[in-house]
Amino acid sequence: MPTFKQYAFFQHATAMYPAVPFVGKIDDDTAPNLRALVPFLERLKCVESAAATAPPLLFIGAINFASYVPRSNEYGVRGDRCGFGWTLHAALANFGATFGTRGQPGFIEACDVRGGVLPFPYATGAGYLFSAELLRHVASSAEVSGWVADAAGPQHEALQWQKFEDTSTGYFVSHAPRTVRYVDIGPLVHDIECHVEGERKRRGGGTYRPPANSSLFVHNLKGPSAFAFAWEHMQATTLPYDHA
Repeated sequence: MPTFKQYAFFQHATAMYPAVPFVGKIDDDTAPNLRALVPFLERLKCVESAAATAPPLLFIGAINFASYVPRSNEYGVRGDRCGFGWTLHAALANFGATFGTRGQPGFIEACDVRGGVLPFPYATGAGYLFSAELLRHVASSAEVSGWVADAAGPQHEALQWQKFEDTSTGYFVSHAPRTVRYVDIGPLVHDIECHVEGERKRRGGGTYRPPANSSLFVHNLKGPSAFAFAWEHMQATTLPYDHA
């Protein structure tokens, strides 16, 4: 399950690479633009912590908001996402809303009725990064490791932890002991899409668009030719978009 695998990676990275200032996770269908990403992270080293005596807690990604249902018994999953919103205002509006008609297929009860926590920020799973200090908290917190152990316990088949790993990670981060500084790179993280208006769309900041040399993460690459295309267009020199 993705959440178990990535949590094991978080622990491994913390133990094996304590001096690395940033640790990231990307999907296997995401291409990172290291040419642009590395100097971007270098500049983030100047961010000061809210507590002057401690390193800053930074979480970097395409930031959205959602509620989280720790135990969604009606769907047989734990960590179900609920009340999604591109902004906190939208997520709060969805938090108390029902969708569909009660008693009919597809009906979704309001998050607060289902036991959801209040909406919090999280980064979409295409790619996100932790500062070393924040990753240490996630990997070593007794509270977080307790949730992981419970998910692997006797109920792991009846109540599975198999989706929304990005929201689960955001939930872990929201329990940090100090203020977390969220760095939203949403306009620079996107899913690839070919489009007849590709030249315009790739500079429009939307989710679905062709890659550009300003892209930090390009997601939804399903084959070698897609990765090659993304790599060509993430170089320093801008290539014109050719839809054919």
